[in-house]
Amino acid sequence: MRKTFVLDTNVLLHSDQAIFCFEDNIVILPETVIDELDNKKTERGEIGYNARATARILDRLRVKGNLLEGVRLETGGILKLALKSEEADRHKKNDDKIIATCIEIMATHENVFLVSKDALMRIKATILGVKTEDFKNDQVSGLDEQYKGRIKLYTTQSTLDEIIEQFKKQARFFIGNDVEFFDQQHETFKHNEFVQNEFVTLKGYESNTSVLSYYQNGYLYKLKTSFGNANPYGIKPRNEGQRLAIEALSRDDVPLVILKGQAGTAKTFLGLGVGLEKVLIEKNESSFSKILVCRPNIKMDEEIGYLPGDEKQKIAPLMRPIVDNLRILVKIGEGFKAKKDSDWTRRLAKLFDEVIDMESVGFLRGRSISNHWIIIDEAQNLTPGQVKGIITRVGIGSKIVLLGDPDQIDHPYLDSRSNGISYASEKMKGSNLCFQVTFNDNECVRSELAAEGANRL
Repeated sequence: MRKTFVLDTNVLLHSDQAIFCFEDNIVILPETVIDELDNKKTERGEIGYNARATARILDRLRVKGNLLEGVRLETGGILKLALKSEEADRHKKNDDKIIATCIEIMATHENVFLVSKDALMRIKATILGVKTEDFKNDQVSGLDEQYKGRIKLYTTQSTLDEIIEQFKKQARFFIGNDVEFFDQQHETFKHNEFVQNEFVTLKGYESNTSVLSYYQNGYLYKLKTSFGNANPYGIKPRNEGQRLAIEALSRDDVPLVILKGQAGTAKTFLGLGVGLEKVLIEKNESSFSKILVCRPNIKMDEEIGYLPGDEKQKIAPLMRPIVDNLRILVKIGEGFKAKKDSDWTRRLAKLFDEVIDMESVGFLRGRSISNHWIIIDEAQNLTPGQVKGIITRVGIGSKIVLLGDPDQIDHPYLDSRSNGISYASEKMKGSNLCFQVTFNDNECVRSELAAEGANRL
């Protein structure tokens, strides 16, 4: 039976293609939604872009027929506009006007659902007897089921010894049909379950020996950073997760790295450290000329234009965590010792002048960025549309590093299943061009209190 979906404004601001995501069903836009899109069309960043893009789509559909009566979509569905009634217009809040319009639509349509990214609006509508849904088109699996980029497998000691021997000889091991692996529940791990570029920790049942590797095209490979370059810019990995992250970041043949994990797992520290190694130490061998750091904030796109100063001055408060990490890296990577704060100021200022650029995510749209080491910190506050826009801006010779904690989201319309880093992680799973590492909860290194707080609070 055909359903009727009434869309809230935030759905269209989240994805300009939203009206095409409901198959052959009826999609209705209340007049209030058109008013809100009109108010948002001049805003900076993705919100303004999606408002304008939606307006262009509606304008194209307008010439195909009467939007009040319904225009057929390419998906087989029908798009309609619903005018505000006098009853709906009596409400002051736009949310209430949309809900009132939805109730009126229920009198003439069956199986009506209000689709909104706003949880409180869904709750209020449900109280008033309106069925509701979240916009799920770009949602991925829950956190527990999301791709981790790493697995732990067990095998017999004889097989593990053979793998170690093959790694010494040719740094790889062919997974033949006679090789058996078992997961942590001691169930047989099927060979077709391996994921391209997935890190594999191998352990033997009869000993505590473990081997780190990664999977590609039927082979397990020894980590390349085990040949002496596992300490970029003086960084010494403190756990397995950091060891795998350094491998992923150091690989010049993989242009995308996604690091997920709770606060204190050193994601930003590692991303900056390996970037400095590539730009400053390996500058004659590396393709990277500079480091570009973007640390998105949910209000940056909307408010950055009203802050005083130039672009760097405007986003400086958001980059303080970057500066904190750079202080530590300069100390361990260069042996820099400052006698006073002004020494730190001069050294960091030189880094920002010569090596590191900072930009707002909103200013990346439309660019093609080549030969840069690109760090997107706090990527869990990106929408799927934003993360797609960023990844598709990467030019020749650049590498992009997405960092974030999908469990700590500040964006009002995102959650652990619909944020940018989770979306990118699931969609790039198995790509030859991407390595991923999700840090375990016990791999927090900021402090014992930080780890305890992350687990308890």
